[in-house]
Amino acid sequence: MVDHAGGEHTRIFQDVARLGASLARLGRITGTRTLAQAAIILDWDNKWAVENAQGPRNGGLHYEQTLYEHYRPFWEHGVAADIIGSDSDLAGYRLIVAPMRTVSMRAVRLLP
Repeated sequence: MVDHAGGEHTRIFQDVARLGASLARLGRITGTRTLAQAAIILDWDNKWAVENAQGPRNGGLHYEQTLYEHYRPFWEHGVAADIIGSDSDLAGYRLIVAPMRTVSMRAVRLLP
């Protein structure tokens, strides 16, 4: 980031130095955590079943795109939402979203 003469008075050097200072301030948030109260289930077995299903009603189904479409409103409104597996612990979540779920879920109790 220094010039050929070894100087530090270049624009690139100054940009890198500012970036380094910004990154050093991030240390205060390292290790902190936001606990999500909403979760979206990503079920690989369901994804494969939807993608491999044959028949006129199954055309145009896109599991991953549907998952993103369910996640986007949470992200746009600043609501933390975890993407979890189908066998994940659901305790602690107030809302569970299961896009295109084709198999029954175990009973879920939503917290107030």
